[in-house]
Amino acid sequence: MANANNGGLMVTASDRIFNLLTTNDELIGSLDWLTAEAWTRRPGEAEWSAAEIVGHVIELEPYWARQAAHLAEHPGAEVGRGLEDRVRLSGPDRGTALTAQEARTRLAESGEQAAEILRRLPDTAWSIKGRWRGTEMTIDELIERHLIHHVREHLEQITAALAG
Repeated sequence: MANANNGGLMVTASDRIFNLLTTNDELIGSLDWLTAEAWTRRPGEAEWSAAEIVGHVIELEPYWARQAAHLAEHPGAEVGRGLEDRVRLSGPDRGTALTAQEARTRLAESGEQAAEILRRLPDTAWSIKGRWRGTEMTIDELIERHLIHHVREHLEQITAALAG
């Protein structure tokens, strides 16, 4: 698979997919510790509940994988969506309709769906560049930022909410 330089270390597309699935599994595991009350409790007025966060992740994983596939077919394309995109905003709402157990299943499906899309990208695609909000980035960078790092941030939100 294609390689990316990550601070002197070579990171392959397989590594990225593995990191995505591992982070997703950690997020799924974090739900084991949530009570029914903690599932829907918002830590702060402007913060999402665990249910809303998970609903967002369920929606974003396949979305960004599809964006990567689109970019692979259309090098140089602009990818992403605005913060007010109604599909993006509907993810958190859909999460509140799920129990934590249902969310575990949906997260597993979402992560695997994203991974499958990424596995189909040719090795050479990972270095294809496009634009996100005017910033040039490769598919590899897109996946690292909008999938792996993004899901990790939400895992940390849920973990912090459990600790607080």
